[in-house]
Amino acid sequence: MKLHVRLAVLLGLVQFGTGAAIASAQTQAPVTPEFTFKCADDSYPGQTLSDTTGIWADEINKRSHGRIHVDHFTSATLGSSVTLIQQLRLGAIEMVGSTVPNLAGIDGHLAAFTMPFLFEDANVARKAANGATAVALLGELEAQGIKGLNLGTNGFQVLTMRDKAILTPADLKGLRIRSLPSKIDTAAISALGANPTPIVYAQLYLALQNGTVDGTESSLSAVGAIKAYEVAKYISLTYHAWLPQIFIMNLKAFQSLPPDLQKVVTDSARYAADLSWQREEIAATKLVQDYTSRGMKINTIANRAAFRDLMRPVYDQMGPDIGTDTLAKLRQGR
Repeated sequence: MKLHVRLAVLLGLVQFGTGAAIASAQTQAPVTPEFTFKCADDSYPGQTLSDTTGIWADEINKRSHGRIHVDHFTSATLGSSVTLIQQLRLGAIEMVGSTVPNLAGIDGHLAAFTMPFLFEDANVARKAANGATAVALLGELEAQGIKGLNLGTNGFQVLTMRDKAILTPADLKGLRIRSLPSKIDTAAISALGANPTPIVYAQLYLALQNGTVDGTESSLSAVGAIKAYEVAKYISLTYHAWLPQIFIMNLKAFQSLPPDLQKVVTDSARYAADLSWQREEIAATKLVQDYTSRGMKINTIANRAAFRDLMRPVYDQMGPDIGTDTLAKLRQGR
């Protein structure tokens, strides 16, 4: 081989080797995160709220290509729902997956989504969650230092009872029902003739077991998350109120991100929210079958209108503050 040819070949090999080494180093070298955030919820693995909050965090890590690193803390590791919201506003936690009733004390208008028997079915609720009214209501959170990103679903509320089937409103008279810590939930339970009893979710199993409460309102998935089937015999499929999941972020932390990473956070929240609807739709059928196999009695409600008709005082009480026009738009899925 001529000298100039051999030199060219050798030079090519050197350049190739150098390029490959650089490419390998670039592939292997870890990317130092530009932003590190804590993301928390007070739910449990296997429950939609916990799982989709974790998916939100994972998607941000993946879609940002390492520029954002999010650590997900579930199972109330960083505190109860109320504590998490407080810490979010202070900036001690940057991201939280929660439910709208936990924000009721911060923004009363957002509570519109949780009004009893507001939505005819899950399809209407989903349209409302993605509609213009929802965007406006989420925007109101910014006055409280919170960026409202998206709404998913944690299912519709049912009644889980220790030892009494609930088929009509009269069956609830005088019973102690664990409620969420919101005015709407307590007002709705009172309107049905029961006694609302707010209890921290982590203490619910024991409260059902020892009779501190006769039953609880919760999503179907929450029944399994705390193994309520061990201490309760009945589930009544009232589907009396939607339990919206909300993806929120500390406003200053969100604003600290460049526009492209803000989009990553927002798009990831939308992705997780969409998954929550899919999970709850599949879970509803599977959970009923599972709880039945565990010995629970699942009751459908033949006359839901009888429950709904008792909610007029709740609308009279809460409607003026929330906005009757807002409620009308949501009811229509707008």
